[in-house]
Amino acid sequence: MTSGKLPVPFPMEVKGNLSDNWTFFESQWDNYEIATGLDKKEDNIRAATLLSVMGRECYRIFQHLYIPDGDRKKLSTILKALKEHFIPKTNVIYERYVFNTSDQLQSEGVDVYVTRLRGLSNSCEFGTLQRQMIRD
Repeated sequence: MTSGKLPVPFPMEVKGNLSDNWTFFESQWDNYEIATGLDKKEDNIRAATLLSVMGRECYRIFQHLYIPDGDRKKLSTILKALKEHFIPKTNVIYERYVFNTSDQLQSEGVDVYVTRLRGLSNSCEFGTLQRQMIRD
């Protein structure tokens, strides 16, 4: 499939939950690169394509991030800098507190509650215990 027939990823949303928005955008980007064969192109072409599709507001943020001049055209460096900007370091103790104090709401079915717990557990670093923590 050529990139002309495949729509480009939606621009990065720089409002709302930036961490979730970045995760979604990065996932779209990864799939787009594979589907279009862009992942087999030279790094500077891949980086230029990313910078072209990320959206105006995201590009403005990119312009103000500290990235050494020699690395501003390296895809891995661009992605890493943006990820560090949009996904702040998490406080695992706090995330576990939020998880452990989350009660099922009256209007919430069991499936919806478990899905919410799964989302909350992603930042708790439970590792192999994640399923058991959700179950308990």
